[in-house]
Amino acid sequence: MIHSFKQQSPESLGISSKAIIKFIETAKKKNFNLHSAMLLRHGKTALECYFKPYAADKVHILYSLSKSFTSTAVGFAVQEGLLSIEDYAVDFFADTLPCNPCDNMRKVKIRHLLSMASGHSIAPQIFDKSDWTYHFLTSYVDKEPGSLFVYNSGATYLISAIIQKVTGETVTDYLKPRLFEPLGFSENIWWEQSPNGVDCGGFGLNLTTRDIAKFGQFLLQRGRWNGQQLLNAEWIDMATSKHIDNYGTLDWGCGYGFQFWRCQPEGVFRGDGAFGQFCVVMPEQDAVFVTTAGTEDMQQCLTAVWEILLPAMQENALPEDESEYQKLLDLCDNLQVPVDFKFKSAKIKVNDITYQLSENPIGFTSLTAHFGKSKDTLIFTTAKGEFHCEIDHHGFTDNKYPDDITISQFDPFYLNHCAAGGWLNDTTYRLYLYATYDASFDIIELTFYPDTKIVKLHFTRTMDMEPYDFIIFGAAVE
Repeated sequence: MIHSFKQQSPESLGISSKAIIKFIETAKKKNFNLHSAMLLRHGKTALECYFKPYAADKVHILYSLSKSFTSTAVGFAVQEGLLSIEDYAVDFFADTLPCNPCDNMRKVKIRHLLSMASGHSIAPQIFDKSDWTYHFLTSYVDKEPGSLFVYNSGATYLISAIIQKVTGETVTDYLKPRLFEPLGFSENIWWEQSPNGVDCGGFGLNLTTRDIAKFGQFLLQRGRWNGQQLLNAEWIDMATSKHIDNYGTLDWGCGYGFQFWRCQPEGVFRGDGAFGQFCVVMPEQDAVFVTTAGTEDMQQCLTAVWEILLPAMQENALPEDESEYQKLLDLCDNLQVPVDFKFKSAKIKVNDITYQLSENPIGFTSLTAHFGKSKDTLIFTTAKGEFHCEIDHHGFTDNKYPDDITISQFDPFYLNHCAAGGWLNDTTYRLYLYATYDASFDIIELTFYPDTKIVKLHFTRTMDMEPYDFIIFGAAVE
């Protein structure tokens, strides 16, 4: 198990502080846009760092790294005799879901779902439907199951639905006493659900970086934790082994297991999610490497691990290097996402004016802005309520909403977030919004035209499954 999350001298764990510093500096220089990174060696913490406003106590969305947890739930269900990977998927729903699957769908086994080999040449689009299970089972399977790899989050969702069918619990609830609680996961775990109340399975799990690291250590220890064999080692070995060729490039072409990817270095495997959510397990090095991030170039991060960190790991402890270790600690204490807080002073002529906004995709109807000496406040209204955004001039400001405001009232991105911003010049104000559970962030640039009492708002969201870039206008309310 992990002995402590207290960061130890990397040299005592057989890796130099210099190597870790080089990795972090490379990540900054090449803009990996890391949100957090952890390196465990021999069950101890060689590195734990967060790029403000991301922090140790904040959960982060895992995207498809969620799949590896769904796979692990199958392992527990197999261990408890609730199902077999040779079971046919349609059989679990024969009595409750009226549908007529095609011939090849009737041949799809749980093992095919796990290995992304359901026989679909194109993954079925089910996530805009009201009943995801029904639409997956009635989709056309044009190839023999097991004959080809096609990445398919719908297949993982069906696994989640099967787990819920045989256990009477969501995957989250099923894993709590078996994995989350024994490993000491944070209490604010949550998993997005389908319209029918089934955990999404293939995406949508939210955990802290430390939770992910514990999961990686659990895999490294082949299902053993704190002296107990929670999940049999044979399942871990099977789930993380290659089951099918995936014909990708570099680290996406090394073979696929049961919701795990094989990696270029011999023996290394990983769970991964979009935009750089990684849980990399290196058995020969007795190491686990974890990141959360918001990057479009995921390969560059893995390549840096293979080229900088992995070869720097030595079997025995290295001579202590106190100056380099202190340099590493200082570096980690001062990391933040790339926001420049050197904003300008502006001759403000637009204070406390309310602007009626033109129709827009976010649903904001008006804006009221107050610009102060040390803090600014932007109030956006919607048909369902007000969105208050407090902005400190010298750092990130947490904006959290009371429990009686639900996610359905606003884009969830805007519910709990950190804000930063300031004036670029006398008329243009830039606002950065980071929802610290998400890979994406928003930039809202407000350009004021005092003479005409008009404001132009340029909204940009990157690193999102549905990024946007649009401009709206507002007119002062007399």
